[in-house]
Amino acid sequence: MLKFYEKTLGTAESRPLTLNLSEIGMQQHDLASVDNPFTEEGLWAAVKDLPLDKAPGPDGFIGRFYKVCWSIIKNDLLEAFAACARDIFFKFRLLNTAFITLIPKKN
Repeated sequence: MLKFYEKTLGTAESRPLTLNLSEIGMQQHDLASVDNPFTEEGLWAAVKDLPLDKAPGPDGFIGRFYKVCWSIIKNDLLEAFAACARDIFFKFRLLNTAFITLIPKKN
């Protein structure tokens, strides 16, 4: 995943000055688990925290949809998040593709 962001964002130049965050009272966090794979329990915990009547993203699906349909969509969501973690993005362009067909009305 690091290679993906290095290619996308570039690499940082070295700085002549740095900040010692512990000296100014900033709490340090253990980020060792950031690269752990997504789990059903972790995703369900995030879904449970979604507000019922607000969409978390541009797809328009509200929190109620994710909660009610969890048993149907959980495997697809787990696969999508796992694909992101493995840097498999080539099929995600299909999410933004639509084909519109005009169907004439019958009298």
